[in-house]
Amino acid sequence: MFVMATKYIEKYRRGKLLVKTVFKVVLGIVIAFLIIVVAMVACTAYTANQAAKSIDHSIKQEQKKTNDKDKLLSEMLSKAPAPTVVHDQYSYTVEYTLTNNTNETFDYIQLNADVFDKNGTKLGNDMSNITNVKPGQTFKIKLDLYQEGAASYKITGISSQAK
Repeated sequence: MFVMATKYIEKYRRGKLLVKTVFKVVLGIVIAFLIIVVAMVACTAYTANQAAKSIDHSIKQEQKKTNDKDKLLSEMLSKAPAPTVVHDQYSYTVEYTLTNNTNETFDYIQLNADVFDKNGTKLGNDMSNITNVKPGQTFKIKLDLYQEGAASYKITGISSQAK
């Protein structure tokens, strides 16, 4: 009986040792897996952060280009001759002749104006646009002020983007 008990104890110890060994291996695998997951999350977060910074930088560059182009357009408008105005009982049109005296090609130009009646009450807004204006090119941009009772207008802006 003693021999049997000793053998049983020995088997129990080996089994316990096997369980401990298996437990240690499984624990090691779980820890390694967690380390890999954490590293992947960290890399993904870093990559996403870098991408966001790159996108933000690109947006700021485009905004600066737009602001620079808008300043050039404002200068063009301020140096332009007085517009041709036709105001009769049937229509009210204002036509500006501008020259692109820059080295920039303008894919889009928009001219905005507020429209007022004879008492100075704002009747609405109007806009006109032109596309693909090359350096050195002279171009016309015409506002058709369709509001009934329109007596005057005020240019509110010129831009290289639709607004």
